[in-house]
Amino acid sequence: MEKELTVQELLFNEHPIVINRKLAKCLGLKEAVVFQQIHYWLEVNKRTKNNFKDDKYWTYNSVKAWHENEFDFLSLRTVERTLQKLEKDGLLESKTFNKMAGDKTKWYTINYDKLLEVCNKKLSEKEILSIKRKDAGRKGAEIKAAKKEFSDPIQPTWQDGDPYNQLGRTIQPTWQNDTTNLAEAIPEITTETSTKISFSNISNSKGENSHISFQNRYEKIIGKKLGATTLPKFQEHIKNFRVDLIESILVYAEETNARTYQWFEDRINDCLRKGITTGEQFTDDINAYREKQRQAKNRAIKEKEEAKNLDNAIEVAKERELSAIINREIDLIAAEEVPEVKQLLVDIVSTTEFNAWIVPNKFLRIDDDIIFLCRNNLTKGVIERKYKDNILSVLRDNGITGELILEVERN
Repeated sequence: MEKELTVQELLFNEHPIVINRKLAKCLGLKEAVVFQQIHYWLEVNKRTKNNFKDDKYWTYNSVKAWHENEFDFLSLRTVERTLQKLEKDGLLESKTFNKMAGDKTKWYTINYDKLLEVCNKKLSEKEILSIKRKDAGRKGAEIKAAKKEFSDPIQPTWQDGDPYNQLGRTIQPTWQNDTTNLAEAIPEITTETSTKISFSNISNSKGENSHISFQNRYEKIIGKKLGATTLPKFQEHIKNFRVDLIESILVYAEETNARTYQWFEDRINDCLRKGITTGEQFTDDINAYREKQRQAKNRAIKEKEEAKNLDNAIEVAKERELSAIINREIDLIAAEEVPEVKQLLVDIVSTTEFNAWIVPNKFLRIDDDIIFLCRNNLTKGVIERKYKDNILSVLRDNGITGELILEVERN
């Protein structure tokens, strides 16, 4: 049976590893943990005047030692990857000042200038994103205020802004109207009154503008209820974004047959990334995307057609080539053999060469041309290089004026 943990094993009585939240936002949690601890040891070395080299203070450890002594709550591989990433990003500098040649332990110091550059950039990007979120949510806040004003035509002004005093007793409201007017009838909220508040910019095509209606619609689209984790996120987005934008996203969800909450979350993130805050902007973006897809599809179809035409052209060329070969074979089969040509060549080569390169082959006549039909490509090559000119000269001397054509006999 495993030993049960004690409180002392879970909560610190000694100084723990701490990290700065801004540092974690800039670098990531694991990176911030490792980076902070290296900074800690550099500060220790500054105080003790240790490991000062190349005008900087350094600290060193093997990856295994870092893991065992400092970061045993991380895996060895995670520690190694984190150190490599910090070094690759230029945040850590490394050297080896070891006295033994075979000792490859790395020494680390921090590039503080690079740290400030990276963090200022990251925090600036996060701030820009936050501004975009606020701008996108501004209209939602206006809508919420308008709804509240519409549903509560007479608002009480509480003393000290709190309906309860310090003793816990309810404090009676003092109305904006004078107390003498309390006897007057509270104006009835009529349709005529409500038309003074225009929702033309925030109502959707079906007249639905409540959180519940959007929730019900999206649950109907994806075919299931939003869960305990996803529902608060969905409701938060509904509060922070314009109604016409949410409406456009839901219409698009119906068109594309969305099936998960993540689909909705992805569209919201797309809007934040692209600075989209209205339904019209969202629709324009979708139409632009569809046009891009259409053009890509047309290009693919065109390329496929061109490839098909090329294949057809290749097939036609192959057929023509094959037809030419067949026709040539027919011509050779029908050609007249002229063995007497061989006898004309006896005196231009030695007996050995004559028997090796001339005798085994055939001479055919097609019209005025003489076809030297070789047994194989080797023979054709030898005749081409060594004997063709002499053979052609003998043919001319004997009144044969046509071409001398070398071909290989086909099986």
